[in-house]
Amino acid sequence: MTDRITLSQKRLSVVIAVITLVLGMTFMLPVTRNSGDINPLIYIERILPLIVTILAYLGTVWVFAEHPDSKDKIPQSQMLIHLILPALSVYILTLALIQMERNATWWWVYLAGMFLYAAVVLAEHQDLSSSQDGSPLAGILLIALSHALFFILAVVFKLGLLRLAFVVPGIFLSATFISLRMIKQRTDQLKLGWIFILGLIVTQLAGALYYFFITPVQYALILTALLYSLISFTSGYIEKRKGRSLYFEPVLMLFMVLIIFILSTLR
Repeated sequence: MTDRITLSQKRLSVVIAVITLVLGMTFMLPVTRNSGDINPLIYIERILPLIVTILAYLGTVWVFAEHPDSKDKIPQSQMLIHLILPALSVYILTLALIQMERNATWWWVYLAGMFLYAAVVLAEHQDLSSSQDGSPLAGILLIALSHALFFILAVVFKLGLLRLAFVVPGIFLSATFISLRMIKQRTDQLKLGWIFILGLIVTQLAGALYYFFITPVQYALILTALLYSLISFTSGYIEKRKGRSLYFEPVLMLFMVLIIFILSTLR
């Protein structure tokens, strides 16, 4: 019988407190709309998302690590795949907070983002713990959270008026990491070649649409639907599905998004 992995709630509380404290300091940073502004604080803005992401990554490792008095062990290779979404959630939250106006909405996003990080960590932990009993709930929650994170990231990039040179790497890395996590979740396999191709396709469309006259929500909706459909199709192909079972889910998603997009342009 396999030992179940335990989650240290005390450690999770400490990690959330540290990340919350660091992110709270972004409220004191000025909002820079022009990346060409000569302002020393702009360099802090560019490096801060990376610093907070590293903190979240290391903190999540610490949360998932074995307790000193516990016999439970988590192999590093098994745990690594479960660290992608927690780190990505904090990265996206940091980008959003840096570019938002400093008002009451900022604080609501700040609190909601920390709840989102906690939800991702708990879902990943549940996925680790339920790997033996086959419970689908954690997997469904992770699929929803991962695409929600990508949607938020795309909105933030479109709203931020950043140069395309900054947007392309962020979209590519996010799409690639989410594809990696979701294909592993759906098929229990890692096909790095397919994952890289998926990231490139989404990034190409993101670059092509970036200067189009569409709203940030429409921009994010198109990219998220494409990413979801590509992951669904690729997962079905890897599992050697045929016919309707291979095409139904991605085509349905694209059709639904097309209807929503058309309706949104009629307003």
